Amino acid sequence: MGNGATKKEKKQKTYLLQTCEEHEGSINCMDLSEDGSVLVT
Repeated sequence: MGNGATKKEKKQKTYLLQTCEEHEGSINCMDLSEDGSVLVT
């Protein structure tokens, strides 16, 4: 038994917030410090 929601309805929306234009290649993993001052890829 389900709640009647389809797979499409269950998907979360994603949003592009910012791009790392100087980063070469793809990003496989990243971490952001709690205060948002440091981004590590």
